[in-house]
Amino acid sequence: MWKMGVIVVEDKTQLLEWAESLGSWEAAAESPEGVPTEVSTVPSTLKALRRDDSMGGTTLQNLRDKLQVLERDKEAVMLEEQSKLEEVRQQLVRKHSQLELSIQRTVDGLASTTEQVRKRVGLTSEELTECSAMAVGSNNGRDAALAVAWLKMHVLDQTGPNSSEQIKHQEYMAKVKRLLCAVSAESKWLSQAALAAKVMAHVTSPTQKKLLNLCYD
Repeated sequence: MWKMGVIVVEDKTQLLEWAESLGSWEAAAESPEGVPTEVSTVPSTLKALRRDDSMGGTTLQNLRDKLQVLERDKEAVMLEEQSKLEEVRQQLVRKHSQLELSIQRTVDGLASTTEQVRKRVGLTSEELTECSAMAVGSNNGRDAALAVAWLKMHVLDQTGPNSSEQIKHQEYMAKVKRLLCAVSAESKWLSQAALAAKVMAHVTSPTQKKLLNLCYD
């Protein structure tokens, strides 16, 4: 193509450079003769190139402006989401504090009942070591409630003349131990529930919760 005298360029930049190297278009337009055919088309080509570049620059600037607007919108949404998430976290912490206080009151009440019964029937702490072997689960609440009711009725509130003879009875003592073990199991279950609630309130990452469960297992 070069040998045939045809101007060949690879991109707009090269074409623009070639067009600008031809000199003044006004002078070329005034020449009546001897002006190559391709030169006469150069002004329109240059104008088209500059118009395309101008349009491309305008389009690019518009896209940049839209991108900035979208970035600001995204940042605003993220800040709003973080604000809502922080509010939920604070509510979780407050609810956890209330739950922890409630559980602690229940555990203290069970411990007080156990200590009163133990002293009343003359049991030592070593005699209740078998309680550690009891299974701990959600059903302990029902068993502990029944145990506390029976212990208050038949041990703490028992004031008749046959109280001392009843306390010495082996079956009676075995039942008292069994019920005290039920109370102890409920205390352990509540402690585990308090720990689980603490994890839910303060550990927000699902991955970290899974790792904690894995460590526990």
